[in-house]
Amino acid sequence: MDANFRLKNQLMSSYSQDPGLGIGLAYFVGRDRYEEHIKRLLHEDDISTCVGFAALAKASTRFSRGLRYTGVGGLSCARSEMLMPTGVVNTEKGERYGNMDYCFASGLRVFTFIVALLVSYDIACQWFINLFTRMETVWPAHLKPSFPLNATNTSPAVGKFHEPAHKQEDHEEYSFNLIPGVGYTDGEGPERIWAGHNAVANATKPMGPGTRIDTLDDHFGFWNYQKYISFGKMLRTKYIKALAERNRQMEAHKGWSDRLPPELVSKWDKLCKAWEAAPFPKTEVENPYKIDNEFLGEEEVLKELELEDEERRTRSGEVSRNAVSVPSFIKLGLELEDTMRETRVLAKKSSPRGGQRQETELTAQRRALTEKLEVYERLRGVYMPGLLQLLVDLGEDVDGVSSNTLDPEEVKLWLPSDIPAARREEVCVVGLVEVEDKLRTAQLNDCIHNLRHTLRVKSHMVLFKNKNIVGQRPGLRSRAIIDRVFERAKNIANRYRVLREAKKRLVGSGAWEEILQELKNSDVHSYRDQERLPVNSGRRGTNEDTWEPEENPRPEREERNDGDGIDLWTEVRDIQRGAGHRVDRVATGETRRGNSWIWTSGLGISLQDGADDENEVCRAEWCRSRARAQRAKEEVMLLKEEMKRTGLYLEWKEKWWKERVGVRSAERDAPLCEGLDAYAYKKAEHERQLLHSFREEWSKSLSEGDLEEVLTWEEVSDEPGNDSEDESGEEGDEGSDYDEGNESEGTDGWDYDQMEE
Repeated sequence: MDANFRLKNQLMSSYSQDPGLGIGLAYFVGRDRYEEHIKRLLHEDDISTCVGFAALAKASTRFSRGLRYTGVGGLSCARSEMLMPTGVVNTEKGERYGNMDYCFASGLRVFTFIVALLVSYDIACQWFINLFTRMETVWPAHLKPSFPLNATNTSPAVGKFHEPAHKQEDHEEYSFNLIPGVGYTDGEGPERIWAGHNAVANATKPMGPGTRIDTLDDHFGFWNYQKYISFGKMLRTKYIKALAERNRQMEAHKGWSDRLPPELVSKWDKLCKAWEAAPFPKTEVENPYKIDNEFLGEEEVLKELELEDEERRTRSGEVSRNAVSVPSFIKLGLELEDTMRETRVLAKKSSPRGGQRQETELTAQRRALTEKLEVYERLRGVYMPGLLQLLVDLGEDVDGVSSNTLDPEEVKLWLPSDIPAARREEVCVVGLVEVEDKLRTAQLNDCIHNLRHTLRVKSHMVLFKNKNIVGQRPGLRSRAIIDRVFERAKNIANRYRVLREAKKRLVGSGAWEEILQELKNSDVHSYRDQERLPVNSGRRGTNEDTWEPEENPRPEREERNDGDGIDLWTEVRDIQRGAGHRVDRVATGETRRGNSWIWTSGLGISLQDGADDENEVCRAEWCRSRARAQRAKEEVMLLKEEMKRTGLYLEWKEKWWKERVGVRSAERDAPLCEGLDAYAYKKAEHERQLLHSFREEWSKSLSEGDLEEVLTWEEVSDEPGNDSEDESGEEGDEGSDYDEGNESEGTDGWDYDQMEE
C-alpha cells in the first residue's frame, strides 16, 4: 500500500460537468461512499512520530493549494505488482489514515476469506498501531471485512527501501528480511507501479475529474495486462536466480553453523523460532537480532595492541644447542620465517625521517635475527645433510649468514618446503617433511583464528565509534586505533598466504584446500560488513563534456597479495563509493549478503577470546544469516507455487470464457450475439495460448552459472501439500534446514529436486 503525489489534479471542471464513465467499476473506488467517509475525518491528526515523511508533513500546506487532489493512494499485490480492483483512492490533503484505510478495506473486499495477511506500508509502524480500533469505531459497515482480521493473522511490514529511514530501535519486526514466509518480497512494488505511471502525471493533472479517473483506470488496466502476459518469462527468470541464491545462502549458513558450538546454535535457533511465532507486537519475547552490549572500549583494544607489540619486540628464540629434536628444529625455522617477515615490514617503514628510535629498533632486531640464523644453520647441517651439495648444484651461496652481504631478513632459510620435491629425500632426514607439514597446518589454523578475532575486534570498534565518538579529535584518535587493528589483520592475511604457498609446495594440491582455501582480499571482512562487489568502470554523468568513451578508462580493481589491496571498512554499512565515478552495484543489501569463507570454513570459531562480550554480535549476525537462508528457501517454494497457480488460473479462465458462449439469446439481436460469441472464443484461445507459452517457458532447461536443471510442468503442477520442505525446516535445530544427504554428482554438488522434496 502506498500513495503517489505526482498524480495530482487541479481544480478544473467538476463532477457535474465531467462525471466519468465508470467510477467505481475498475480500480478507483466508488465516489459517493468514499467522499462521505472522508468528510467525517477532516480533522484527523496523522503526522508520523517515527519518520518525517514529506507526504504527511505537507498535508495542509501551500503544496495542496489549487488542487482538487494531491495524489492517489493504491493497494497492490506485493508479489505480482498488480493493482487491486477498487483499491485506488484520491487523496485530498496528503496521505492520511482515512484515505489509506478506505483504500486498504475496499481492496480487501474482493477476497472471501484470508488466512494470513501481510501489509506493507511505508509507515506501517504507525498506521498499524490503532488499525483495529479504527476498524471498529471509524470504518463504515460496508468497509468492514466479512472475515476476521486481528493482530494474530495480520502483520505489518515496511518496504526494504523505506525501512532504514525509520527509527531503528526495536524495528526488526517490520523488516521483510526477518519476516517468515515472504521469500524475496521487498514491499516496494507500489513504487515501481507509480514509476510506470508518472509519465502521465502532466497529462492528467489539468483534466476534469471524471476523465482523469477513466484515463488512469485505463493505464492501470494496461499495466496489469502487461504483468499478466509476462508471468511466463518473469517467473522463470526469478526462479533461476532464486535457485542459485538459495543454494549459496543455505550452504553459507550451514558452514557458519558448523563452526559454532552445537548447543549455542540450538539455543539461538529456538530464540529465532520463538520470535517469529510471536504475534505483533513482539514485546513478550527476546529479540535475537538486537545488539545491546556490542562495544569494546578503546582502552581494551589499545592494551591488546600494546601487548602484541611488546611480544614482538622482546621475542627471543635462542635455542638450546644440545639435543634439539626434529620438531624443535622445524619450529625454529618457522619462527625465524615470521621474524624475518616482521623485520622486512619494520625495514620498509623505517626512513631517514623516522629518527634514531626506528634505526635503533631495526638494528637490534637484525642483530638478534643474525644470532638465531647462525644457530639455525648449525642445526640445518645436522638434519639436512645433503643441502650443501644441492646448493652447489643450484649455484646458491654456501658460505652461511655470517659472510652474506644481504640483510639477515633476506637470507633464504631452505626449509624442506623450499627444496625441489625430487631432491627432498636425499637432502632431508626421515620425517622432516611430515613434521613441517603438521606445523604448517597448525600455523594456518592459528592464522584463521587470529584473523577472525581481529576482524571481530575491528567490527566492535566501528560500532563503538559510530555510537559514541563525536568530534574531529576523538574521531581521528578512534580511526587511528581501528587502522592499527586492521593493519594487524593485513599482516595475518599476508602470513596466511605465505604459509599456504609453502604447504602447497610441500604436499601439493589435495583435500586440505577445501578447508584452508585461498585467501583473497575480498575475503578479509567481518560478518558485520556488507559483501563487496567489483566496482565497474562507471559511465559519464549528464554534466560531462562528451559522451565519447574515455581514452584511459579506469582499470578494474585487481587482487594484490601484498595486503595493500585489502580495503579497510570503517563503517558497518556499505559506504564504498567511486571517487568521481558512478558505481554500479548489483544484488546488494541484506537479502543477498554473504559471509566470507573464513567464517564458514575451517575449524570452529572461538567465542571465548574476549572479542564479543556475551556473543551478542555473533548471535545477531548468525540469526540474520539464518533469516537469509530461510527467505531464499521460501522464494523458491513461492515461485513454484506461483507457476502452478498461474497455470491453473489460465485453465480455469479458458473454460470460463467458453461458458460465456451462447449466454445471450439470439432472438433479440443475432449479429450482436454472434459477435459476443466470437469475442468469447477469441479470449478463450488467448488464454489457451498463454498457458501453452508459459508451460513451454517453464519446461526449458534452467542454466545459469553452475545451475543445471530441467523444470518440468509436471513438477510445477504437483498437488498442493506434496512439498514437505517447509515442514522439514521446522523440526529440530538449524541443521535440519540443510539436507546433508542431498549432494549429487552435479557441478556444484546440489540435487535441487530432492531439496524441494
